[in-house]
Amino acid sequence: MANSTKCGPGELGKVFANAVVSYNQDIADGIKTDVKNVAKECVKNIKKLARKKTGVYRRSWTTKTEFESKSDIRIIVHAGKEYPLTHLLENGHQIIRGNTKVGEAPPYPHIEPAEKDAEKKLLQKVKIRVKK
Repeated sequence: MANSTKCGPGELGKVFANAVVSYNQDIADGIKTDVKNVAKECVKNIKKLARKKTGVYRRSWTTKTEFESKSDIRIIVHAGKEYPLTHLLENGHQIIRGNTKVGEAPPYPHIEPAEKDAEKKLLQKVKIRVKK
């Protein structure tokens, strides 16, 4: 059964506004939780897809909350101190020794698939959260 509040005719606007603000905050809190969970899942996926030579690059992936307010959150998924390798591994690169090109390292996409998967999961979770 729905919550009910008794009020006079002059208070109806305030009661309605409070109900809408409360609903918006509940939605915002839920979405913030979903964003945190999806970011953690994204890190797990990247770690699973990343190449393992020594394991340092794979272990360096983490999340960082850059900004959080009452209704907003920004989380960065990054490779810590191993960030220079991300572009080289994701896109491939030339291998040069001295001034001579000795070969090419093929691209090894591991960030983009995890990013696209996280985007889909978050969109689904937000849709479900708003429909409740």
